[in-house]
Amino acid sequence: MTPPVYTHRLRWLGLTLTLGYVALACWVGHFQTLKRAEYVQYRAANHGARHPLPARRGAIKDVHGAVLAVSAPVRTVCVDPGIAADLPEAFEPCRLLVAAKVAEVLGMDDVAAVYGKFQPRWIQRGDKRILDRYELLQRDVPLETWRRLTNELARLPFPFNEEKNPKIKMLLRALRHRAVFSEPSYRRLYPSGRLAPHVVGLVRVQETNQLYGVWRWEEGVMGIERQFDHRLRGAPGYQVGRERLLPVDGANVVLTLDVGAQRIVRTALVELVREHKAEGAVAVVLRPRTGDVVAMVSLPDFDPEDVRDVNTLRNWAVAAQIEPGSTFKAVTFAAALERVRRLPWDEKVDCENGVWWLVRGRHSDRIRDFHPYRELTWLDVLRKSSNIGTGKLAERFVPPDFFHAVCEALGFNEAPELYLPEVVRGNVPRPERRTTYLRMVFGQSVAVTPLHMALAYATIANGGVLMRPRLVARVEDDEGRVLLENPPSVVRRVFSPATATNLTWALTQVVSPGGTGRRVESRLYTIAGKTGTAQWYDPDYPNPYTKDGKGGYPPGADYPSFVGFFPATQPELCMLIGLIKPHSPGRHGGGSVVGPTWKRVAEQLGNYLRIRPDRAAPPEWLPEPADGPWPEAPLAINPSRELPEEVYW
Repeated sequence: MTPPVYTHRLRWLGLTLTLGYVALACWVGHFQTLKRAEYVQYRAANHGARHPLPARRGAIKDVHGAVLAVSAPVRTVCVDPGIAADLPEAFEPCRLLVAAKVAEVLGMDDVAAVYGKFQPRWIQRGDKRILDRYELLQRDVPLETWRRLTNELARLPFPFNEEKNPKIKMLLRALRHRAVFSEPSYRRLYPSGRLAPHVVGLVRVQETNQLYGVWRWEEGVMGIERQFDHRLRGAPGYQVGRERLLPVDGANVVLTLDVGAQRIVRTALVELVREHKAEGAVAVVLRPRTGDVVAMVSLPDFDPEDVRDVNTLRNWAVAAQIEPGSTFKAVTFAAALERVRRLPWDEKVDCENGVWWLVRGRHSDRIRDFHPYRELTWLDVLRKSSNIGTGKLAERFVPPDFFHAVCEALGFNEAPELYLPEVVRGNVPRPERRTTYLRMVFGQSVAVTPLHMALAYATIANGGVLMRPRLVARVEDDEGRVLLENPPSVVRRVFSPATATNLTWALTQVVSPGGTGRRVESRLYTIAGKTGTAQWYDPDYPNPYTKDGKGGYPPGADYPSFVGFFPATQPELCMLIGLIKPHSPGRHGGGSVVGPTWKRVAEQLGNYLRIRPDRAAPPEWLPEPADGPWPEAPLAINPSRELPEEVYW
């Protein structure tokens, strides 16, 4: 018997399936047309967003490879509150246990604040409310701490039987392993601490908001960190879905600085500041033949990882224009030697018994010496640091234009190419009046940085050749391949070799019995140098004689200094040490205050750098060049050998 055919049922079944397919097609069409732009945006946010991968910032090293700044890998610990959103309220103690464990391991005292990070929250993005999946807990977490946290969370027991309900077991497993996650990051560390912060510099953290959270990177703000930020930073990678582009780590910067020499100089300066209750100190150590900066110290200093006072950020060695005082007299004597070739060192000059009136009357002006002298030889003018004698030397032998040309050739009005962003130029203007010029020649009415003065004496020590100061030796990658070489380079010849030899001999007489630098005399090395004691100019000091009522010399504010080089026979190091506003009782002369420290540092540096002493067989110095052909005229200046009858205007 043939079974009956229920055609009406088949019709209803076909109609139902047809309507279902039509409804499905309409639903799909609705999302593919009207909602397409919105869901394309969601897809791009979830799968097409670039998640940056941080690059490791390059290290900064000294000349021997000692690390001055390095980036250590750390973790940024975060919370995904959405993991706990599906847990029933009965399992609230589980979230509290996880929060307590996280606070314990990370050393966070406020458990309630940590627990609040685990609470599900919704955020508004456009016209949609989405579940927040990113909450920051703590930055710069060491890798050991992060490993300990993950291990203890994985073994954390909950007061529930997880085996009864597979879904609850899965949720609790996610709470242990995925609710707390971390992102790779780096933290800038400075193992050298306060040793050379003004040279190395520091970084600040920049932040920008992304879809997945906050992206952070380090940016140099001063010193080498800022100057070479583009090479130290490297190139970050990124991750798009499962595709990953690895980051390129930054390059390493190798300095000419020597950590051992830097420590010797800084230790001595800290003691000097403490002894004389000074507001600061500065030191620059150079190699005359190459221009390498061996040490550079500026006090007060700071900890690059914990800066508490912005007033300590100033690098007095390169970023401060200071009146040099009597150390500038070596420039005047060098100009005179270059001008007349043979300076009559034994000729006597009237030093006016300590007071030289330049102008008498209503607008009187005078130059004074600290010790009154009646007559001095030109050599004694330098040895005893006579302002009057130096002024008369310039008035007789050095025209103002020639003096200004020498200062220009020494680079006083230029910013040295030291690869430090804080470097400033000096201020040695062209003298317009006789009284101004006669003060400039002994270090007043001019302002230069300590680096400028160190370079001037290094030029004398190098036979009259000015070298470009070199702080950065090279830039290399982690494998030692050189990416950028910075060899020593000559700027120009400023003085003839004969001028440099004569002036070196005269500067050794300063560091001898009867000279202002007698306390610098060493039993190991022949030292050539000059003392200086300048008044400290304060632009904010009340002064009723100026147009704006500011700018002057506060009483008791001095700048004693000593700059020289050793061994004078074959100079290896040139060093300047200056003390800023000492407040100890008594006169703050450069020879008496700074001289003993300079001598002690020089001998320690000589021992550390294995510089051979030369005092066993003292050289026979000639005050004037031997007979014979003179060296070629210097390249930077072209003096006329005939003196005009009238020097001034």
